[in-house]
Amino acid sequence: MGLSFNNIQLRLPGTFDPEAIVARLTADKGLTPVESMDEADVRILVLKQPGSQWVTIASDLFDTDPEAADSLSRDLAQAFGTPVLVVGCFDSDYLYLNLVDPAHSVDAWAATGRFPGEHAPRRSNFTRWNGYVADVERLRQLMRQRRVFAEDCLPEAARLLDIPVEQLSCLPEDDHMAGAETRVFLLRADGSTGITEPPRFEAGMHGLHYHLGAGAVLVSFLNMGGASRGVGVAFGGPCLDRRRVRIERVHFQTHDRKGEWVLTPVELNETTDANGRSWMYGECPSLPIPEAIPDTLAPRARQEKEFQRKIGVRFSAGNHPNKLREIDTDDDMYIVLIPLANKAGQTGVCLKSPGSFASWFDNPGGQESRGQEEADN
Repeated sequence: MGLSFNNIQLRLPGTFDPEAIVARLTADKGLTPVESMDEADVRILVLKQPGSQWVTIASDLFDTDPEAADSLSRDLAQAFGTPVLVVGCFDSDYLYLNLVDPAHSVDAWAATGRFPGEHAPRRSNFTRWNGYVADVERLRQLMRQRRVFAEDCLPEAARLLDIPVEQLSCLPEDDHMAGAETRVFLLRADGSTGITEPPRFEAGMHGLHYHLGAGAVLVSFLNMGGASRGVGVAFGGPCLDRRRVRIERVHFQTHDRKGEWVLTPVELNETTDANGRSWMYGECPSLPIPEAIPDTLAPRARQEKEFQRKIGVRFSAGNHPNKLREIDTDDDMYIVLIPLANKAGQTGVCLKSPGSFASWFDNPGGQESRGQEEADN
């Protein structure tokens, strides 16, 4: 994979004042300073190289989120009355520079490479760079050159813009830049998200099939509501109704505060729901349910937090000792995760039987997914 990032360059508005910059960036976002990365949801890096007239800002508030970077940069330009430059790179295929100077009604764009989407966000307008780069024609030539990695244009672009290349290519984790004045701000959004609704699960990424005797199967879920405790899990479907499959070694898989995996065993018992359907059900009343991910986070930070906060159901599927014959193609399995504090917030997935592999590949798309199934328990 190539390199993807966004950073913001703010023309130095008088003195180097990281606190003022961060205060503007985080205004009305419900973020509270914390002392350690273990507590933080958002990290903001503010730095400046000696002699540089530009301040670099890199953060998971807007990293890999061009829309957020655009909105925040324009707000900074208005607030401090100084030009602001956004640098954005998409998987090393496409790189853009967007300079905004509201005081002079300037909105300049220069890009190189091939945009991964259908259409590039904008066309380059090189004439708008007059007065902001040392040589506009050289910038035009630079951005029109073909190269394997789009970010390889940055050393020359940095020279034209009179910004140290280390700043222009800065990533959120570059807090040890040699010689730079550096400040790192850690903030937490938990408790300020405004989520008052009860816990409510959504299914995460999972495989299309379960398998027999070939190791553990993992299905993940994510809470979209407030924090809580207590989780139940139910297994059902034709594979269990027909006594073809036995569910074994069931665990809830979560992360602790240090990011380590925690496996909590679950004992299953056979039960029947209000509609007379049979299920294998177990629960852990003390299992923590982390609250939903704050909307203030950019995609990369959201992805990391979602990974940390997912609740996984880990199990093995074996042949039932009383099975009459082999697994059929329609021996599907339903897995439902239930927040005990709000059973209406349950959700589930349908895993196709191992026998449906061959039929699906023989007739791709011929078998419709049953999607998510719910069970009352």
